[in-house]
Amino acid sequence: MNDLPAPQHADTLLQQIDRLVRSDIAVERVQALLDLYNQERARVAQEQFNQAMTLLQAEIFEVASTGKNPTFRTAYPKLHDLLKEARPIYTKYGFGIRYGSTLQKTPPPPLREGWQRVVIITSHNGGHWEEAFLDGPPDVQQGARARTPVQAIGSTTTYLRRYLFMMVLNLVPGGDPTDDDGAGGGDTPITAEQIAEINRLIADVPLTSEETSNLLLAMNVSAVEDIRAGDYPRVANTLINRKRRKEENADC
Repeated sequence: MNDLPAPQHADTLLQQIDRLVRSDIAVERVQALLDLYNQERARVAQEQFNQAMTLLQAEIFEVASTGKNPTFRTAYPKLHDLLKEARPIYTKYGFGIRYGSTLQKTPPPPLREGWQRVVIITSHNGGHWEEAFLDGPPDVQQGARARTPVQAIGSTTTYLRRYLFMMVLNLVPGGDPTDDDGAGGGDTPITAEQIAEINRLIADVPLTSEETSNLLLAMNVSAVEDIRAGDYPRVANTLINRKRRKEENADC
C-alpha cells in the first residue's frame, strides 16, 4: 500500500464517490469518478517520480571504473561499483531497482532467436514505476578466455544490467576514453599490447596476406602499428566476428 497522502483534488473526488455510493446514483457515474480519482493519483505519482529523479541526479553523475576489458584494454564500471555508489542515493530518494526478463507495461517486441533480454524496473515509493530493456546475444568467447554456455549467458546478463542501470540513472563512467564526442580516441596510435592482440587475432582467424591488406586499407593505414586507438575496438571486433563465422561455417 502507498502510504503517501492522496492529493487534495483526489480527496475531493473520493468524497464525491462516497456520497454517490450512499445515494441511488447510476453505477456508471460512480465508475467515471473512480476513473478520475485513479488518473489523478497516477498523475501525482509520476510527478513525484520525476521530481525525485531530478534530486537524485543532482547528487550523482560519474561512477568509478575499476574493471578492465581484457580485449580492448579499456576501463569500465563494474556492477558492484555502480551499486556501491548509487544505491545509498537512489534509495534515499525513494527509488527501488529490480530486474526481470519480461516487459509488463508495453507489449514486448520479438526477441531475436538465441538472444536474451534484460528488463530493468525503476519504482518509486510514490507509486509510479517505469521499465526499460536491452537485448543481446550470449557472450561467447573462444581460446584461453572461453566460456561455458551458462557462463556466456551470465556475462551478457551482467553486461546488460550494467548498461541499463547507467542509462536509467543517467550515469557516466569516470575516465571513459570512448566518451570524447565521437572522436574515438583521435589519431593516437594503439599501444604495443594492442598491436600484439591484433596480430594474434589475425593469426587466429587466420587472415591471408590479401585479407590483411584489405583490412588495413579499410582503416586507411599501411601497417598494424599505424592503426589509430579510436579504430582499435572496430578492428578487434571485426576479427573476432570473422573467426566466429569461420568456426560456425566449419561446423556446418
